[in-house]
Amino acid sequence: MIFCHIVVIDHFSMDIPSQNRFSDSVTVFRERRLPVAATPAGYAALIGAYALRVPLPRILSATGDRHRKIHEAGWRIYSPRYSPKPSLEVRTSPSLSSTKGSTLPS
Repeated sequence: MIFCHIVVIDHFSMDIPSQNRFSDSVTVFRERRLPVAATPAGYAALIGAYALRVPLPRILSATGDRHRKIHEAGWRIYSPRYSPKPSLEVRTSPSLSSTKGSTLPS
């Protein structure tokens, strides 16, 4: 008989230190050059913050310091107004918060 012990670590429920684990502005992310200096966002931010060993998506997102969008070299660079907070806090839309007790269509 072979017994297997599996350990699952839930990274999202771990206590995150008060220090910022998310990246600041970079010009290279995992050997991929960004078109301009920008802060990784979305999957790129999560992959960087948790040092995840996963294949990178074809297109990554980041927020730049200028109010213009750039779509090139496998990056989507958004204006700073789209910058997320450096946390895993979920933002809800006011329209979604008014649906308490109801279910969304699938």
